[in-house]
Amino acid sequence: MSPKKYICVVAGKSGGHIIPVATLCQKFLKDNPDFNVLFFSTNSKLDSEIISKYNFVSNHIKLEINGLSKNPIKLIKFNFNLIISFFKSFKILKKLNPIKVISTGGIISIPVCLSAILLKIPVEIYELNVIPGKATKFLSKFNVKIFTVFSNTCNYFNIKTGKDSCKLINYPVRFVQENIIPKNLAIKKINQELKPDHNFDTSKKTIFIIGGSQGSVSINKIVKDFFESNNESKNLYQVIHQTGQAQVEELEKFYLEHKITSLVFSFKNNLEFYYCASDIIISRAGAGSIFEILFFTKNLENKKAIIIPLENTADNHQVENAKAIAKDYPEIFVVKRQNDLKNNLLD
Repeated sequence: MSPKKYICVVAGKSGGHIIPVATLCQKFLKDNPDFNVLFFSTNSKLDSEIISKYNFVSNHIKLEINGLSKNPIKLIKFNFNLIISFFKSFKILKKLNPIKVISTGGIISIPVCLSAILLKIPVEIYELNVIPGKATKFLSKFNVKIFTVFSNTCNYFNIKTGKDSCKLINYPVRFVQENIIPKNLAIKKINQELKPDHNFDTSKKTIFIIGGSQGSVSINKIVKDFFESNNESKNLYQVIHQTGQAQVEELEKFYLEHKITSLVFSFKNNLEFYYCASDIIISRAGAGSIFEILFFTKNLENKKAIIIPLENTADNHQVENAKAIAKDYPEIFVVKRQNDLKNNLLD
């Protein structure tokens, strides 16, 4: 009996990392159905929830790695867990010997990719933001292949561009052409999720709000402020709102009190009906969100996207993502800075 063949993927901490690497894995399996999938992630509840939806994962390995901290005790624990994760990854990779490791970056990628490099297993890193993360920059110093989706990202690496170093590709969108349907059919699908007396109306404008896999408290507040300050809007718009787990009940109550037809949820993998039903999309500027928006807005008419980039990160990578996509597709994307927004969300 021949040994099992494996491909390894590593991602964690957000849907923006996990979903695209899973999409890359699915595309690989389509041409190589006899392979098994080894998936490394963090041990967070969100990672497990997302990965559990993918039935092609043969082995799911959870590593206890959290973000860096200036707290001395937490920093010691982080370094200890990083070392433990390296040896655990090395042992598993040596045993299963996957043909390659695919990563979308993040701290979780460091112990797994370093183990693969030492074992001479090919490593492919997909940097999906304009500005590369620290983990990707670190790993780029080794013998790895880098793939980017923004044209100027390769400039951030101290490597030559080309076939064997840094290559520009299309973002690995999980949807296909068959997922695109007219607005009226999408609303019909959505109404199957709702109570009969709370159905969406095809004649109203539909707003789809995407806060990312963990939601956005700031965007949720901006949306609430908009409707409270524009009372007539409740008769013009209906809302699909991805909120994050902590604010589902609060937003459901808000829309009910303001008599706004709505569908509120924390996180879902399958969003195609919501994209197709929407007229206006409001989103952060995570790479996954903006490229999924682009996929649907390019293929369906009269859709606009308002991008509100997260600005409290060290490198402000979402700001750069937003600027880049708006520069390339100004007819679709409008970038609004969070601190400038008051009651002019849809202006």
